[in-house]
Amino acid sequence: MRNLILIFITSALISVSCSGVADSPPSGEQSIETAETGDKVLIRLKPKVGDEQKMMVNMKLEPDESGEMNVDMTSKVDMKVVNKEDSVFTYEMRYRSMKIKVQAGVMEMEYDSDSKEQGGMGSILGEQMKGLLENPVFMKMTEMGNVLEFKLPGNFSSEQTGDLGSVTIPLPKEAVGIGDSWTAERPLQGLGKMNMKMTVEKITVDFVQIKTSGVLTMDSEQKTTDFDGLYKLDRKTGFTKDGTMNMKTEVAGKMMNMKIEFKSF
Repeated sequence: MRNLILIFITSALISVSCSGVADSPPSGEQSIETAETGDKVLIRLKPKVGDEQKMMVNMKLEPDESGEMNVDMTSKVDMKVVNKEDSVFTYEMRYRSMKIKVQAGVMEMEYDSDSKEQGGMGSILGEQMKGLLENPVFMKMTEMGNVLEFKLPGNFSSEQTGDLGSVTIPLPKEAVGIGDSWTAERPLQGLGKMNMKMTVEKITVDFVQIKTSGVLTMDSEQKTTDFDGLYKLDRKTGFTKDGTMNMKTEVAGKMMNMKIEFKSF
């Protein structure tokens, strides 16, 4: 059960870390600038030290067919840009609260980090989540969305949670317009390899909407997991204001549907 919950947390971090700093007052500099042709945009990350963002992530795991396992998890996460060196930014991420409800056959487990009293399995899960709730996660990332370093607190490791260095949408090298696509391949330490495709669906004065899809190939037995998502990138910062991610994954020999929704507030 511990490893299962850590997979959910990994997915939450993937979503949250695609999200960025709060809306800023208008200025001359934007992360997503209109290209000279007028119908394309050039996307780069340009946050400022001190910029902050609050995110709510809701994640549900349900069986592909009739089954007995269901998971519902809601987290609140704060992100802050704490340092910049050249084009490398350091982000601090803190889990502020976490609610988890798991039903697996006759076993039910509920955990609420805001509750002072935890009973049964909830108290066990609370001890496991303590390290994430009390300590920040640090990430170093370039303006192109390339993660250079990811530091997890306590006893959490990339072998348990997967390589969280693949937490952001890879950005295109050139300017892109509606219908344009680009691809990226990223290794996931301890899990396998992720092949991603991003396609621009909409461009407005406030955001750029991007559709993602791809396949995660597991190292063990070469199993594959399909995923797709939709993200609205803020024109000011280049980060996602809100979005969704859908994935099919195998748990205990059964195919499960995972849906993640995240929104800034």
